[in-house]
Order: sequence, then structure tokens, then C-alpha cells
Amino acid sequence: MSSCFTFDQIKTLIPTLNQLPPLPAHPLSIYSIGAGSIVNSSHLPSYQLFKFQVHGIYDRNQDAAKKTAEKFNIPKVFNSLDELIATAEKESSKVIYDIAIPATEISKILQQLPNNSFALVQKPMGETFEQAKEIKLLCKEKNIHIGINFQLRYAPQMLAVKDLLKREVLGKKLTTVEIHVNTHTPFENWKFLEKVTHMELTYHSIHYIDLIRDLLSPWEPTSVQCHSCKHINQPKLDSVRTHLSLSYENNDPQLYVTIHTNHFHTWGIKYADSYLKIEGTQGVLRAQMGLQLEYGDQRDPDRLELSTNEMNGEWIDIPLKGNRFPNSFIGPMSSIIRMAQGETDKILTSEDDAIKTMAIVEAAYQSTLNQTKIVYDNTKDNS
Repeated sequence: MSSCFTFDQIKTLIPTLNQLPPLPAHPLSIYSIGAGSIVNSSHLPSYQLFKFQVHGIYDRNQDAAKKTAEKFNIPKVFNSLDELIATAEKESSKVIYDIAIPATEISKILQQLPNNSFALVQKPMGETFEQAKEIKLLCKEKNIHIGINFQLRYAPQMLAVKDLLKREVLGKKLTTVEIHVNTHTPFENWKFLEKVTHMELTYHSIHYIDLIRDLLSPWEPTSVQCHSCKHINQPKLDSVRTHLSLSYENNDPQLYVTIHTNHFHTWGIKYADSYLKIEGTQGVLRAQMGLQLEYGDQRDPDRLELSTNEMNGEWIDIPLKGNRFPNSFIGPMSSIIRMAQGETDKILTSEDDAIKTMAIVEAAYQSTLNQTKIVYDNTKDNS
């Protein structure tokens, strides 16, 4: 095949692109800990879509747990975490604990799980790097196998992007990786975020950091420059806007990698943005992350478009087999089930991998605190 893909070659390639993560040969029983919004909007719809069975659920808010169980036909609502664990451990095969709770409580839950357990843990891996290290140590001590729910890397469009990069459709060398988000995100819906330091980095841009790590693997960034700040109209939140750049001095110092987010674009979707763009020496792709354009409204679907140097400015739409929400949520869960059943030797978003994402978040926060000062020339003009 030529060094640059033609329009006809791209059309032939499109149907062969991977958009589905490896699924387990046989699903295992899932026990849900937490019945919040992300569980109802994404975890459980994804499991239903792929016919994964949730056998029971627990939440401190019993009304929420009961409503969720009724909505998704979950047979058992437990009165306590101990009751859930005791029932799960009676199963004849391994089970997966699906933990979706505030990040500050992850360690407490893991301490209660039996040794040698398997669990999916909602991101982030703690709210600080110190908490992440504590979680990693706890997993090693108890031989608990966890996957952090960094699911963006499993969205159908992002799996297709990864396949395109593997096939070098954009060329043998990438030049630019850019994520740009300029939308309105209703953070006020999640009151617990008001207590979170460097909130935007920890709960939002962390997805993009993890995605970039996955797309550029095995490369890892060597340094970060970041500015993350508050907004005058949301004084209770620590930060809601971020701009950061990652450097890859060990691999390609010329690779330009940036993430830009602004969550207070309140003027409709006409000029809103939510996309990943990757440029290479032979082509470019653009992946629109649709849900965020008008948060909670899937009228704006995910999209993936591509152009190469041979296409004379033409772009081609790549049909997608689903959207990030809820399809991507099957990826991390499948990885854990496959590990539990011996179908793979590692969980792709394990604590060992996820802590690298957390380290970048911490470095970005430190960069925000230690901006390079501008020194102006105050020499008086005596002429």
C-alpha cells in the first residue's frame, strides 16, 4: 500500500476498523456498590446492552438503591455492604464488585472486600496522588485486582482512532494531538465537587490525560505545563477551566500535545466544541465527543472524520457502532472479567496503570501552583 492512503483505500478500510473491546467468553456475576447518577446513566445501561448480569446492589441511600434495582431489574437490594459481600462470596464462581462511590471512600470499601477479589472502581483513583498510592498499596497487600473506570479509551470512536493509528493511516509520525472542550457542564449538580482541590483536573481532564496515554502507548509524557483556574460565576468550585501541554522528550520532542477545557460556555452549542484532533505527516482525524456539546443530551452523537494528504481537502465520515455513553463502560468491566477468568494476564486500567494517570494529574496541579513569573525590564529611560 502507498505511503499515503487514498479516498478509495480509506473507504475499503473503514468496515474493518475495530470499535469493540475484547469481551469475555462468559460474563460473571456483578454486585454494584453505589446507585448514583453514573451507575444509572452508564454502568447499568451498558451491562444491559451486553447482557451482563447484576445480581445485587447496595447504596447507603436505600431509596436510590431500590429505584435503581426496579429500573434495571436487579433482583436483590442489600441493607448493608457486609450483607452484599456475604452473599457474593457464596457464589460458586468469581464475582465482580462494581464500586461507584466518592473517590475519598475507595480505600474504605477495598478494606472491606475479601482478599483476592476483583473490582471495577469508578475514577478517579482517589482525589489525590497520596490516596492513589494508598489504594495501590492496599490492592497489593490484599491481592485485590482492580480496574479504574477510565472508559473514554473504550468508546467506539476512540477504539477506531487507535486502530487508525496502529495502521499508520495518518503517517508513520504524529505531529499534533489536541483535545478541545468548550461547553457548559452543570457541575452544580454534584455538590461534593465543591470540596475537591483541583476539581477540573481530577474529575474531567483526567479522562483526556488517560486517553492520550492510551493512544500514545507505550510512550509516557516526561513533563507537563498547566494552568487550571476558577470562574467568577462558580466561586464554590476550585477550578473549572484547564489548559495543559504534555512533552515527550524521551520519544519525540516535536510532538505537540495539548488539552484545553472551558466548562462555562453558556451561549448554546453553535460555537461549542468537544473534540479530539490528531494530525500526522500523512493525514488528520477529528473525533467529536457529542454528549458534552449539550450535556446530558445525546442529540449530538459522537462522530469520527478523517482526511489524508491524497484526499485534496475532502473529509470522510466513519460510521460508528455506538456512542461513548453507554457503550464505553463495557470496556473496563470486560477487562476485569477476562482477567478473573484467565483470558488475559492483565487489566488494562489496573492500579499500576491508573496511578500513572494520577501522577500526571498531580504534576499538572503542581505546575498550576508554580507558574513561571514574568520579569519585566524596569530600567529607567534616562534619555
